[in-house]
Amino acid sequence: MATIPSEIKKQAEGTLGLLWKKIDPKDLKPGDHIYSHKRYGSYSHHGIYVGDELVIHFTRTETKNSILWQPKAEKSAHRPPCPKCGYDERIRLGVVKTCLDCFRRGKEKLHSIRYFAYGVPQEVLLLKKSGTCTTLVSGRTADEVVREADKLFRKQGFDEYDLRRNNCEHFATFCRTGKKQCMQMRFYNDLEERVKRRIS
Repeated sequence: MATIPSEIKKQAEGTLGLLWKKIDPKDLKPGDHIYSHKRYGSYSHHGIYVGDELVIHFTRTETKNSILWQPKAEKSAHRPPCPKCGYDERIRLGVVKTCLDCFRRGKEKLHSIRYFAYGVPQEVLLLKKSGTCTTLVSGRTADEVVREADKLFRKQGFDEYDLRRNNCEHFATFCRTGKKQCMQMRFYNDLEERVKRRIS
């Protein structure tokens, strides 16, 4: 059985410690790419913290009732507008700016917030949970990241939501790097490409 070199182990332990650490919202800085696990950790929701306890993130662009896979009970249940930021999930779709609580809420539970890590060694990806880090390097300054997120929010310029090709992780990664990437969907997209190559 092959052993992992000690240097990679050291990097992995440091990175994994960062990935799994819950963040105190008071420690957030504008430009941070953050995420919150949803549905018992089956996926994570991503956004860009822009200061003043606000997050810009990308949500579905169709109405909640049109999402076919949602359980029947959830299709008709709407939360009233948020008293803190005014967010109303029925009418504010696409790129939205909300308070931290709206960003991390799952039903009535407030999930923990975590940092998304950039520049992770390829070997470390084998040990990480999907949607927590990337090998991409974020070359933009915090101000540039916030400006990009704000521009996309004001112009609603991130096209239609697509779970596999244009989702919240694509949005946050684009704001940080200028490249769309979603590590959560990588396995499915790679599988689709392999099937296409085999057929053609």
